[in-house]
Amino acid sequence: MRTDVLLAWYETLLKSTVVCITGSNGKTTVKDWLAQSFTDQKVLKTQANLNNQIGVPQTLLGLASFHDVAVVETGTSIPGEIERLAEIAFPDVVILTNASGSHFEGFGSLEGIAKEKGCLISGAHPDATIILNSDDGFYPYWFELAGSRPVLSFGFGESADLYAFDLELNAESSQAKFCYQGEVLSVFIASAGKHQIANGMAVVLALMATGMSFHDAVQKLASPVHVSGRLERLRTKNEALLINDCYNASPTSVEAAIDVLAMQSVDKTWLILGALGELGERQEAVHRDLGLYAKEKGISCLICVGAVAGVAGTAFMEKGGDAKLCNSHEEAAALVCSLGRNHAILVKGLSLR
Repeated sequence: MRTDVLLAWYETLLKSTVVCITGSNGKTTVKDWLAQSFTDQKVLKTQANLNNQIGVPQTLLGLASFHDVAVVETGTSIPGEIERLAEIAFPDVVILTNASGSHFEGFGSLEGIAKEKGCLISGAHPDATIILNSDDGFYPYWFELAGSRPVLSFGFGESADLYAFDLELNAESSQAKFCYQGEVLSVFIASAGKHQIANGMAVVLALMATGMSFHDAVQKLASPVHVSGRLERLRTKNEALLINDCYNASPTSVEAAIDVLAMQSVDKTWLILGALGELGERQEAVHRDLGLYAKEKGISCLICVGAVAGVAGTAFMEKGGDAKLCNSHEEAAALVCSLGRNHAILVKGLSLR
């Protein structure tokens, strides 16, 4: 690339507000929800999940002089990747949603994951606003990493700068009260699940960090965010509700999706579960815990695809649940193809084909 072209692009980058998002869960949802909320501004955002050392530069090279905001998702699969992405993007606003066990194989421990995510904070602009989940166990560590940078926190406890209470969780949406600096507003969230309330709070704080009022920011959560394969509500040919949550899978996201499945007003709930990857030596324990979690939430039937997912099925059956082990997508589909309107099916941990 010619030097004059590169300098012109860099000047554009400096003029635009760059918001970078990382975390084990919620990155893509927060990215899309935030990007669609800047209704009166020109926004550049990460497409799909192009969030690595190729995707992030590719996204930022799309910045033009007319863009006001860049909303960039940053992910990681190897140690040091987030640090490099922070150097490239040099964000003005950082959102760190959480740290959970989605990459044990690459980072060895939850602490390793948290440290990797934290590199986005230490690599941000010296005046960047840092938005953190105060309910995460690594919040104190990330807060310290922020140094003199301003920190805004969200959570479900009153210690957070923005906290939610009086939650009402429904099958397709939620309601809550949000409190910020003593001001309380009733909020409608056009998405199901407590985790989406947390994601929504992160969006609100990012909007406020870029100049929007508290009142206007919470109104943005009334507009649903549609991410293909993320709690996507479909209907089968026999009118059964099919919840496609195959975009990605981590233990925490599986539990959140099970929570949503359990809220559906149907006679029976069905979970089709494939194996989760990148868990290392914790693979068996995680799948067992997921089987137990599904049973605790009252899921009617668990269908496991493959031997690894079958560990969850064994745990489910040990607690008296109805579980079935399949060797292929086709076998699993055959078990639910005749289900009708009084059934809800969640597909998690494998791709719909």
